[in-house]
Amino acid sequence: MSKEKRKKHPKLMIFSTILMVALLVISISTATFAWFTANSIVTIDTLTFTAEHSGESEISISWNQYMGGAVPGNQISLDTSHDLRPCIPSALPVANTTEFGTFRTTFTGATIGMPKGGSDPDVKVFNENGKPEQPFISTNPNNDTQHHFFVTNHGNSAVNLIVYFQAVTDLDGDGEPDQGANNENIGLLRMSLFVGDTPNSVKYHSTVVAFGSDDAVAATPKTHYGSIVKDADPTDFNEITTTTATIPIALTANGGYKVFALVFWYDGVYLDELRSGLDANVEVVFQG
Repeated sequence: MSKEKRKKHPKLMIFSTILMVALLVISISTATFAWFTANSIVTIDTLTFTAEHSGESEISISWNQYMGGAVPGNQISLDTSHDLRPCIPSALPVANTTEFGTFRTTFTGATIGMPKGGSDPDVKVFNENGKPEQPFISTNPNNDTQHHFFVTNHGNSAVNLIVYFQAVTDLDGDGEPDQGANNENIGLLRMSLFVGDTPNSVKYHSTVVAFGSDDAVAATPKTHYGSIVKDADPTDFNEITTTTATIPIALTANGGYKVFALVFWYDGVYLDELRSGLDANVEVVFQG
């Protein structure tokens, strides 16, 4: 975090638990068409969640529920073994209702091309009905069936967490932007949060877009969902409501915790040939 940001938000480093996400997302494409192209693949090379706290902040993050007397953890790494293809969810998630396990299976994608008999290369339709695609989901690298993690409040006062993600260029923490830490695709990235009191009760909370990247988000403002149908317009979808930060999530004092699971994806309507090879490096912030 820059010195300028510390001055602007002096309480951030004191009251925030920062979920650092070194999220290098690179889309590689060799296809000739844009959007849901057959070879458009998003790979995640490095993904680390780090909970940083200082001063009065006493929030920890862990794959396991905190046990009294243990040293609070401040970092978890995620499994990044699978590739991603451009996709959108087929169904609208409903707050406090849609389950994590259900939402993650609703994503689909398809190839596109000119309609049969068409002659205008700028007019595209889906070549096929949507096929299942997998978004990036939080996964324990030591247990590929675990997708939830715990955020615990060790302080004597209740905490209201506000969660958001933002672009970051200083990945090694030396105070200088790193070469290659670009964020051209930051406006396409979406993050859905699922929150609960137990791993089995984690349900949809909200979907957020990048905080502090107004221009990038303005260029890609919609978050699409719907069915992908052969010969349909590949831009004609419904929208999921998004914000740049969540409403507060309450953590009670003295060991109060919530269970989280996350789903990341690039909005498929916007991920086209021009954005292949571009990336987004972000940090997810839990601010109390």
